[in-house]
Amino acid sequence: ICSSLTTKRSLLGLGWSITSVVSLTAFVTAATLSASAYSYYNRMASSYAEGQYYGQYYEDENQEQQSNDSADDAEVYQALASVGSFSVIFAGLYTMLLAVALSCFGGMCVVGFVSPRGRYFPPMFTGTDTSSATATSSNATSSSSSSRAMDEQNTHTVNPKYLGIFLGLLVLFSNLCLVAAVVLGEFQVGSYLDDRQKEEIGYFAIERAAIFLGTMSMFLAVLYFVYAVLLFTMKDVLIGEENDNKSSSGYTAPTASIA
Repeated sequence: ICSSLTTKRSLLGLGWSITSVVSLTAFVTAATLSASAYSYYNRMASSYAEGQYYGQYYEDENQEQQSNDSADDAEVYQALASVGSFSVIFAGLYTMLLAVALSCFGGMCVVGFVSPRGRYFPPMFTGTDTSSATATSSNATSSSSSSRAMDEQNTHTVNPKYLGIFLGLLVLFSNLCLVAAVVLGEFQVGSYLDDRQKEEIGYFAIERAAIFLGTMSMFLAVLYFVYAVLLFTMKDVLIGEENDNKSSSGYTAPTASIA
């Protein structure tokens, strides 16, 4: 991978590919943990309802009392698993859709992607007129490797508007994840259970899902903000300002000295 990633532009693409993969992994992990919480409560409710949690070897005088306790606990675990929240589910799905859209826009229009084999794919829709750069490249008589590299870099120059939009979206998405993390971290279900009972029996499944999503949102807020800072410090590579001091044809004006 290191042998093919020799430019700052390709390193930005590598960073964005890592950011996209890590964010996708975070969403999958949060969804898996949330589903496991629901599955655990449903399994416990089924166990209590069938009388399997306390075992099958009760004394006759205590069997009826144990059966009543088991039925009550089954109702409690069923309630813990059945309570849901549309706002938590919507926040998770909406954040995931925004992350996917932002990943596609950044990879196809601004920074590009890097394949698992280490090959860099530049953005396809940069918003610039590449025909002039192509014509200039075909009319140039110099065939040196430096000129070809410069022509290739000019061909993939990104429109400054696209870059500005992308930077703004990164900052806004980071702030959105931060707000979502704070709100979801304080999410609670009002019920008849006090703190001691919650510690003994467990929290609602939707509360655990909110905790998982809040932790994921805080992680994504830091991740996207760090990449936004990195992109801002290297923005000149994408818009081609580093080559403004050079002529597109590689011609350098002669200098004269006065004796």
